[in-house]
Amino acid sequence: MMDQRQTEELYEQLVIGCAIAQASLRALTRRAKQKNIALDMAELRHKYKEIFEEACLALEKIDGSDIPRARLPRAGNCLTIYCKTLFDRSPSNLAHIVIRGFQTGEQELCDYKQDYINAEDEAKALCARLLQMQQKEKMRFRKYLYS
Repeated sequence: MMDQRQTEELYEQLVIGCAIAQASLRALTRRAKQKNIALDMAELRHKYKEIFEEACLALEKIDGSDIPRARLPRAGNCLTIYCKTLFDRSPSNLAHIVIRGFQTGEQELCDYKQDYINAEDEAKALCARLLQMQQKEKMRFRKYLYS
């Protein structure tokens, strides 16, 4: 049986997660010295933006409410990235940070599959698409670990 509350909560989690990922990638891109990884991060940020917008549209159709705001303050997020890249702005370090973000996101998305088992199929499909995108992109960023 489909549960509208679970559907709404799943979309909200996707919106928040994609917003956090976009902010993190924006901060990392500013710290990048190498053009290739900066371009890859910008492209990845665009992929998160597409999923973010799709989840926002779905939320609007459900209840017409405003977009939930990411719970992670941007300033704190940027400060953490700044500290992690203060002495090492190499592609390897940036890729390591991105991959750790993927791992965190993947765990959360797997948890959502259990937590929102009665959400509508469209919401679960978007969650699965985000998980698949992250797994694919993780392979893309691994090439920088050894450069």
